[in-house]
Amino acid sequence: MASYEGEDKQVYQVAGVLIDGQFYRLRIRRITPKECFRLHGFPDWAFEAARKVSSNSQLYKQAGNSVTVPVIAAIAKKLKEIEEKDESIK
Repeated sequence: MASYEGEDKQVYQVAGVLIDGQFYRLRIRRITPKECFRLHGFPDWAFEAARKVSSNSQLYKQAGNSVTVPVIAAIAKKLKEIEEKDESIK
């Protein structure tokens, strides 16, 4: 983060990196709705189906309100293993 004083005497902060004494501004990149779905473990076909009926803002909300599929699958698998080992649970 670099600070500089503008002509209007206001101090501004800019995200960037200093390499060999040269300051390079960093561009902030948002992830796409498809990347959000992938991060949550959804297959591309699920994203494509949702994209046909939803706007980008709705897709972001859907991905953000979802649970991460691989995590839930791992929890369910572990619970099943425990249940199979412990007869008193059944």
